[in-house]
Amino acid sequence: MGGPARSAALLRHLTARLGQPVRLPGGTDPALAAVFGAALVAGGHAGPADRYPHAVAVRVHRTVAGRPRDGELLVSPPGTLEPGGATVFAEAGGERVRVKAVPGDGTVGREVRIVVRAAGTDAAAPVGVVTVPAAGDRARFHVGVRVAADGTARLVLQPLGPSRPGAHPAQNHLPAELTPEEFLLGVLPVDPRSPEVSDHPPDTQGART
Repeated sequence: MGGPARSAALLRHLTARLGQPVRLPGGTDPALAAVFGAALVAGGHAGPADRYPHAVAVRVHRTVAGRPRDGELLVSPPGTLEPGGATVFAEAGGERVRVKAVPGDGTVGREVRIVVRAAGTDAAAPVGVVTVPAAGDRARFHVGVRVAADGTARLVLQPLGPSRPGAHPAQNHLPAELTPEEFLLGVLPVDPRSPEVSDHPPDTQGART
């Protein structure tokens, strides 16, 4: 911190690893910003910059124009996960995405692959494979990721139950929240571009919370 915050080489190195830095207001001395930020964290007035810097996504199967297609569903954008923080759910247009986590007949489970994409690049690394048990043809979920205080990540499936009646007819479509199911993923990779990241991560088992 301090003087090295002005280093162009350090800026290039951190940008390559963590993505674009936060822009400071015009006229702000980057050395003083680093020192003041550290002082705020040390004094307990601000949280440390320990959010996970990369994106987490799950491989999904979609039907487009009647044809099945493989793709990815972004669950957690870069910089949104933090140890001990709340679950981050996949969203589109400001609303949580509903997914069906089992095949159409609802009789067998489905393997779900989780990947991490390096911020600001197309590089990706597999994190794990979880087997989601069958839950019926009409079962729908919100899919999310959270990082526990010990740094281990979990895939979270929040089942959407039958609609619950509300005080107003317009609220009757709101789904009742059921107990979420979590699947341990382990520690997310620090650098998804690292050749040390295995292309065949071990399968992980689910545990109901």
